[in-house]
Amino acid sequence: MRSDRSFVTTAPAGTSFLLDTVQSREEGSTIPVPSKERTDVGKDTVNNFEWKYEARGKKRLIVNGMNILAVELDRRGGDSSEIITLDRSQSMLNVSSSGVDSVRIGLLPSGLFR
Repeated sequence: MRSDRSFVTTAPAGTSFLLDTVQSREEGSTIPVPSKERTDVGKDTVNNFEWKYEARGKKRLIVNGMNILAVELDRRGGDSSEIITLDRSQSMLNVSSSGVDSVRIGLLPSGLFR
C-alpha cells in the first residue's frame, strides 16, 4: 500500500493491478473508497474503470474510457433516493427509502420519474 492509499501488485508474468482510493464524500466519513482500477498485461492496459465523484452525491462509472452509468443521491426531507442513469440517456432505476423499514425500487423504462 502506498502513502496515498493506492495499492499496486505485480504478478511474476508481468500482470499488474492498480487500485486507487479517494476520501468518501459522505458527510462525516473518513473512509477511503475505490476510485480507479487498472489491470495491465505487460505494457497493455486490458481493463480500466473509474468512479468519478461529483458534487451533491453524484458519481459516474467510466469503463475503458466510456461513460456507463451515473448514480445520484437525493436526500430531500426525511426521505432518500438513488437514481441510476445509463450513459446519460434515461433514468432506469429509482431506489427510495423513507424510514428504517421502507424501501421502494421503481423501474423507469421511459426515463420518467414516479
